[in-house]
Amino acid sequence: MDVNALLDRIKELVGDRRYRVKVHAVRHMIEEGFSEKNMVNAILGNSKIIELYDEDKRCLILGQFLWNGLVRSWLHI
Repeated sequence: MDVNALLDRIKELVGDRRYRVKVHAVRHMIEEGFSEKNMVNAILGNSKIIELYDEDKRCLILGQFLWNGLVRSWLHI
């Protein structure tokens, strides 16, 4: 599957709320003060896959969300 097709599939699954937030991500949310909604908005918005980890069947996505509705912030997911 190419990167664009993979990102489209991830966006489809996230949009349908068919995803899991793992402990690692929850830890970062608590430490850095962002929310699950921020993660979802970053993925569904103008995002891109910046790393593929085929051996682990995962990837790293870079996206943006609005912090407090005012400031655009980058987020690695």
